[in-house]
Amino acid sequence: MQRYIFATIAGVIKARGQAGAVAFLILIWAAIQCFTTLIYATNRAWDTEGYNWWRLPLKSLALLGITEGAVLLGMGVPVLANMVKSWLFAASDLHSWVYALGSFVMPLFVVFLGLSLFYRLAPRRPTRFAQVWPPPCAPRFSFGWRKICS
Repeated sequence: MQRYIFATIAGVIKARGQAGAVAFLILIWAAIQCFTTLIYATNRAWDTEGYNWWRLPLKSLALLGITEGAVLLGMGVPVLANMVKSWLFAASDLHSWVYALGSFVMPLFVVFLGLSLFYRLAPRRPTRFAQVWPPPCAPRFSFGWRKICS
């Protein structure tokens, strides 16, 4: 699967010509607009006022960089683990099982971390991780759906 993805990316790079720089700038602008909308929606959810006209694109660009880094990390770690798998885990099937579990869990963890950082940094009001990732009241499964906190 990775071979097909890399072959497709290599084919696009060979066929792009001079339009690559303009297409890249349009892609960055569209991504910034997407993050601007997400930041605006997050601020409305927290019932806070939005950013200034010049701070909102800068915040969007910073969140785009954070998200891009999280995606690259989520893609890069399993690829690096696959490269060193035969070197580290050649002897035992248990180690291969641990590698398979790690290569499944690591991208999920990186996506979780990236989304947590977004919802931590996007609102204008100060937020803590404790406000971002757990639900405020977790349901309890014994005897129906009663909430733990009142």
